[in-house]
Amino acid sequence: MNVASQFDKDEEILLRLPGDLSRAIDRFIGEHEANETKSQAVLSVLREWAHARGYLSDPAAEGIRPEDLTAENDG
Repeated sequence: MNVASQFDKDEEILLRLPGDLSRAIDRFIGEHEANETKSQAVLSVLREWAHARGYLSDPAAEGIRPEDLTAENDG
């Protein structure tokens, strides 16, 4: 198995949030996507943090993946 494929797989983790972080995530949900679950919000926050620190590339900078190309996004 090559190194790149090791990082492309999802990994399930269980996480217990302290009360202050749980409340912060609730505030994040209230300010952004009201229909986001707490798990989705944690992923959003983690992605924002990782991108801001340079640990994760910006998906928007990579363009549209070939499998997502359609006539609607052509041109």
